[in-house]
Amino acid sequence: MAQAVSKQAFLGLGLEIFGYVRWRSYKESESLKKFRKHFGVSPRTCRDVWRALLNCRSLPEDANPKHLLLAIFFLFEYPKENNETSRFGMSAKTARKWRKLYISKISSLFSVFVSVSEWQFLICKTC
Repeated sequence: MAQAVSKQAFLGLGLEIFGYVRWRSYKESESLKKFRKHFGVSPRTCRDVWRALLNCRSLPEDANPKHLLLAIFFLFEYPKENNETSRFGMSAKTARKWRKLYISKISSLFSVFVSVSEWQFLICKTC
């Protein structure tokens, strides 16, 4: 079963996907800036979306925070498939599967997150 993930864990996972393996040595503000550059949202937002999906019990058994980051990256960057698959270390077929699933799950939370500048975690009313 999927577990809660901290914003620090999302920060580390996201930065490591983009090759920042020594991210712990950066200032926190610099790490957050780099994360936002690639995903368009903060690690806190990723944590809140993950938490909302957990609360709604809409995640599959083999849910992985990396797959959520894949979907968020796709929505923000709309990358070419080969760039996306090499970054996330998965085949194109696997990336499409997880991207489609998580984008669908995120869209079902639309009424949960209300903010112009960034999603904000509220109560899951759509479940």
